[in-house]
Amino acid sequence: MGEDPHNPSAITVVINCLQLCKDFYQLHYSSFNSAKSALQNVVTVQGCHLSMFKLLQDFMRGVLRDAPSLPKYSNIWDPQVVLAHIDLWGPPHTLSLKLLTQKLLILLLLCSGQRLQTVFSFSLDGLDFTPDGFLFTIMKCLKRKKVGTVVQYKAFPQNVNLCPKQHLVQYLHKSAEHRKSPQLFLSYQKPFEPVKQCTLSRWVTQVLHSSGIDTQIFKPHSTRAASTSGAARGGLR
Repeated sequence: MGEDPHNPSAITVVINCLQLCKDFYQLHYSSFNSAKSALQNVVTVQGCHLSMFKLLQDFMRGVLRDAPSLPKYSNIWDPQVVLAHIDLWGPPHTLSLKLLTQKLLILLLLCSGQRLQTVFSFSLDGLDFTPDGFLFTIMKCLKRKKVGTVVQYKAFPQNVNLCPKQHLVQYLHKSAEHRKSPQLFLSYQKPFEPVKQCTLSRWVTQVLHSSGIDTQIFKPHSTRAASTSGAARGGLR
């Protein structure tokens, strides 16, 4: 008691506060680490940033061992189910702009295991085609990606219905007359403006639902877990 909440006298005061928070709310590591990060923005100890204290680092390692973060899903849907569904939509040149947009989005997510936020950030300014595919260079800082991070995609000539390169090329062709922004994904209806991330989430949900995936359980961000789990089952690491 009697401590300055923004500049306590010792790091042990901060650790005791965090311990009380952990015990009361029964937090796992990821949530607890968020609370610690929030404190770092407003609290110093004797003028020093909290990251300078080894005792706090040791405490956080103990929390990680004691209450590790749990995966959101105990099981995950098979990406082959969704791929088989969109395969039936046919080749990219036969699709409406709506179906082409949604199909390209799903392919970009499932073929890379990237977060929806990352795919949302894709810009034509960072797009380069390669002989066997294409890549996007991240042009802005994201939560889990640094500026300059490269996300690569391979063409899939064995099946044009599931080839991300063919769908991207066709999407750029069909959206060219409406495009006023370098952002990759635009609305497929007038006024064809760049969409928000929540719109991409809604499109993913629509495709998952039409594929027979239970969208009451599995949300749009589950594409990353499905993709990486499917790759692991296929022998990729």
